[in-house]
This record gives sequence, C-alpha cells and structure tokens, in this order.
Amino acid sequence: MWLNRPVMQDVLQRRRLLLLVGLLVFGPLRAFAAATAAESDSFDSDEALDWIGLCLRSPGTVAVAKTLELSLKPGTLEAADASAAVAAAEVVAAALGHPNAKMPQELGTWLAAQKQGDVVKLKPVAARAVERILNGKGSELQAQWKESKDFEAWQAHMRDLQERLR
Repeated sequence: MWLNRPVMQDVLQRRRLLLLVGLLVFGPLRAFAAATAAESDSFDSDEALDWIGLCLRSPGTVAVAKTLELSLKPGTLEAADASAAVAAAEVVAAALGHPNAKMPQELGTWLAAQKQGDVVKLKPVAARAVERILNGKGSELQAQWKESKDFEAWQAHMRDLQERLR
C-alpha cells in the first residue's frame, strides 16, 4: 500500500515546515484573515483541500479510513489533521445519502466510483472523529475556533455533520 506511515510522516513534516515559514512571514496577516474571513464549512480550509487531493489519488477508501483513524489517536489532535478528518467524515455522510452542498464535484465523482459499502462501514469511526473534534480534549481545531467570532457557526456546522452521520 502506497499510503504508509513514512510517506504520511514526510507529507506532514513538509506541511509543518511550510506552515512555519508561512507563520513567520505572514503571521500577522493570517491572524487578521482568520478573524475577518473565517469559514465554518468543511471544505473551506487549505488542509481539507489538500486532503481531497490525497484522497483522489488513494486506492479505494484508504485515505478516508486512515485519516479518520489518525484523528482518534490519543494526545493532541492538530488542527490540520482535524480539518482533514472533517472532510473525510463528510465523505462518509455523503455515502450515507446526506452530502454537504459544498462538497467539491471531483470528490463527489470519486465517491461515486467507490464501493459504497466500504465507505458506509466507516460511519462509527467518522462519528467518533467528529465528536472528538467538536468536544474532545486536545482538539486544536476546536481551540482555534473558540478564539474566533464564528465559533457558534462552526459548532452548528459540526453538529449538522454529526446529524448527517446518524
């Protein structure tokens, strides 16, 4: 399987390096942008969009399953991993017949080509991941949204996702 731990660690390390450079260069602007243009939808973050690219290149539902499992590991759940897990949970919700209206078309096309049973069986993992992101200790994404004026909108969006996963 090409999506092994060393490959994922390399991708995450590169992303963290880019994030660090971006924070050093654009830190003050990023804080302003986050405060003024925060979006609460599952597909509005760069991390979610990056994950979609990874998902489209992965065999079967490997990326969806691995991303959701990663979000349930003990310890701090980094915001980037949580954003990816939210996008993965959206794929599961769509397979259950409850898609997000903002799901990118290419992801919907990818999902249609998958064995729906393979995606649907990830429902319990997706539900636990969303619960952890929304209410769990160590969720950096939740902590970031708490600092935003749009926290309530994000919470409402996450609760909607929880409902669509039921």
